[in-house]
This record gives sequence, structure tokens and C-alpha cells, in this order.
Amino acid sequence: MHDPIHSLAQIFKKLPGIGERQAHRIVYDILAKDKNFTDSFIDQLKKIHDQTIPCPKCFRHFVFDNIEVCDICNNPKINPKTILIVERDTDLTAIARTGIYKGLYFVLGGSVPILAKEPEKIIRLNELFNRVDALIKNGLEEVILATSITPAGEHTDEIIRTYLKNLISQNKIAIKSLGRGISTGTEIEYIDPETFLGALNNRG
Repeated sequence: MHDPIHSLAQIFKKLPGIGERQAHRIVYDILAKDKNFTDSFIDQLKKIHDQTIPCPKCFRHFVFDNIEVCDICNNPKINPKTILIVERDTDLTAIARTGIYKGLYFVLGGSVPILAKEPEKIIRLNELFNRVDALIKNGLEEVILATSITPAGEHTDEIIRTYLKNLISQNKIAIKSLGRGISTGTEIEYIDPETFLGALNNRG
């Protein structure tokens, strides 16, 4: 017999940081709520997919409202001379919330495990190359890598440097990583403003 509790738990397990026990706990928490909560939950899930799209420039997900790009890429006050590369939307949100960095962003869509053989199928390497190439023509001066201080994050940093090497060197563009004031094992989405400021100022 089909077990909907187990099936839903397996779906939640696919989310980052959710294990078997946590997944089942979420399911039982949902079951404990009333029908209004369940209906609202389902409705919001549908709206997320119906009303949000990835920005064609930075690939950050945003609410589509008859504009072609997200509010950050569409902001005329953004500094077009720097682009900061992050793994996920949550990293971008955390950094933008600090109000410290004033340049452009690019969301990779994840990080590359050390043993992965086809990184271009895991993160947006081709899209990043095209974005940087287009920005160079508009005065880009620096690429800042803001991957997590984890084995996968540091491996991703190395892959990007290799992938962009010729484009960067031919156009004399600087490519730097956040300073290592960030503790090993830290994911960027959990960084506090003071630590981020220090890491940004000490990038190299």
C-alpha cells in the first residue's frame, strides 16, 4: 500500500540539510496543522513556481512582474565594474542584506563536489563565461569569488578560475576570492556583516 507520509518525507529529504528524521518530523508537523494551513502551503508552493523566474543576467530567482530582470540587475546605482559570484540565491540574499557590496552578482546554482567530472552540468559555468564576457565590454574590472569555505566551495573556486583564465588574462581583469577571515566550513548564507566586510576588504 502506498504510504503518502513516507513519500512526502522523501521529497523533503531532497532539500539541503534535511535528513530522514527531519523530513518525517516536517511531515508530521504539517499533519498536525489544520486544513487552512495545508491549503495555504499548497497555494504558496504553486505561486512560487508560477510567479518567479530566474533572472536572465544573474540567475537569482525573483517575482516576475512584467520586467525582464531582477531589481538588483535593474538598479542603475549598481557598480558595473565588479561582479560577485555566489553558489546559491540564499548566499546572494545574505550578502545583499548587509548593504556592504554594491556591485553585480551571479548565482552558480550550487557547488561542485571534488570528485565530479562534468562541472558544467552542475553549475552555470557556460552562462558565467558569457555574462563576464558581456560585462567586460561594458567596463568590468573585477570578478569576486564568494564560494563557501568548504571542500566543495574551494573546489568550485578553482574550477571557475580555470574556466575563466584565458578570458580574464586576455582582458586584464582581476579575479579574487573573499579573504579567509571566514571560518573553515562556513557557508556564505550564514556570514555576518562584520565578517563579510573583513573578507571583502581582504580579498585576494
